[in-house]
Amino acid sequence: MVVSKFSPLLLLLALFSCRARDRLLHRELDINHYLADERDLESVRMVMVLPLDGEVAPQDVREHVTRTFVRELAEEGQFIVKPLPRLSDEENLILYSESKGRIDTKELVDLCKRFHLDAVIIGRITSYQDYYPPRIGLRSIMVSVHSGGIVWAADMVFNSAKHITRQDAIRYYEGTLIADASNHGREMIFLSPREFSEYAVARLLSTLHQR
Repeated sequence: MVVSKFSPLLLLLALFSCRARDRLLHRELDINHYLADERDLESVRMVMVLPLDGEVAPQDVREHVTRTFVRELAEEGQFIVKPLPRLSDEENLILYSESKGRIDTKELVDLCKRFHLDAVIIGRITSYQDYYPPRIGLRSIMVSVHSGGIVWAADMVFNSAKHITRQDAIRYYEGTLIADASNHGREMIFLSPREFSEYAVARLLSTLHQR
């Protein structure tokens, strides 16, 4: 009789527990980011992605991630992405300083004006693991030539060993890569460090539309 008396309460507790667990399993990946006022972004149209730095990843990985940044930004359509031209030794020294975190805003703005840019994107690979489960850390900022300040910044370590990251990557895979994503196909994103890095870049850049 005691069990019967309290069974409705137990049922409600079990239902609440299941719903809470479901929300936990399907919650959005919270990516650390900053986005300036919309008026600052309205003046940004022509951008350039500088080569990503990060000694934790091999050169070919950095080049692939840089190309992915350029492709994702171009396909998104909000910006016109200008290719990186051949630079002088002085300009390369400026870029080297930027990649090491020593940003001289005046020199960077002068560089943007020289190539008729509204903004430049500077990035770094902060963490990298090319074996299962793959991991990549990305940090990126966008500096506006008009304001001389940072109008967007994002920093995240995408670790496929974490359940929330795996779920987020699967949702990206199903919604972006192919229409018919089988269980086997979904797992491929975790078996290919290149595919996982492409997911990470896309998700990092998605914060350009999140406030």
